[in-house]
Amino acid sequence: MVALLSIALLSLLLVFNPSSASYQPEPYANNPPSGHDNIHMACKASRDPPTCQASISHCNHVLPNATVLQGRRFVRDILEASAGNQNLSNVAKVCTEVLYYSKYRTNMTASALSRGKIKDARAWMSAALGYQYACWGGLKHVNDSSLVGQTMAFMHSYLIPSSSNALGMIMNYDVFGDNTGLWSPPKTERDGFWDSRSISSHSNRAVGGVPSGLKANVTVCKGGHVCDYESVQQAVNAAPDKSDKRFVIWIKSGVYEETVRVPLGRRMWCS
Repeated sequence: MVALLSIALLSLLLVFNPSSASYQPEPYANNPPSGHDNIHMACKASRDPPTCQASISHCNHVLPNATVLQGRRFVRDILEASAGNQNLSNVAKVCTEVLYYSKYRTNMTASALSRGKIKDARAWMSAALGYQYACWGGLKHVNDSSLVGQTMAFMHSYLIPSSSNALGMIMNYDVFGDNTGLWSPPKTERDGFWDSRSISSHSNRAVGGVPSGLKANVTVCKGGHVCDYESVQQAVNAAPDKSDKRFVIWIKSGVYEETVRVPLGRRMWCS
């Protein structure tokens, strides 16, 4: 158990190592390393186990390159070269911001893992990966130069897979513990992710991922019902700035036409 958890944490720390080595893809997937049983078992959580095994085993050659910091350097180069191209400039600015958010959430993931807060680690790593996809998706619409193409290739081949592998390890450990015989690549709802069979017997989560017995701190609703707030943003604003406890917002059914902004450091659960 400790060994596998350490691998997940190690993969996170390596992904965000501040090395500035240049982007040099290497075909490790064709020659995966052998003799690393723990890595082999942990990489069952990857969409591409051979490459996962190779990446961790050859971390000095691969993973230090796959960093958010390196990704931000690529994006800054794009921003500097975007004079006269407003669309490209806007995307580069957004990418710079969301990759900072990704690094912030990954640091929170590593901290949560070191304290045994597995569910928190899942949430933070999922957010970190989402920010990376947001940047990649934005660049896809302005991919008209070799620099943008190189940045997208770096993210698609190194940064996003490394983060996905780490999230897969954390998720599998949360659900199945050290019973690696049940570990498997990430699944979507269509694949049966929310099926009750994928929920461990010791978990207190109901199907759908919402903890049973969850009590809301505030409620949000429309249409004349009795609630604490009429907008989601009002409820978010009511959450404490600094707290070690989750602030739970119950959003009742309805149509809420608003843009909701959640400060980066706030911990809340919306249901």
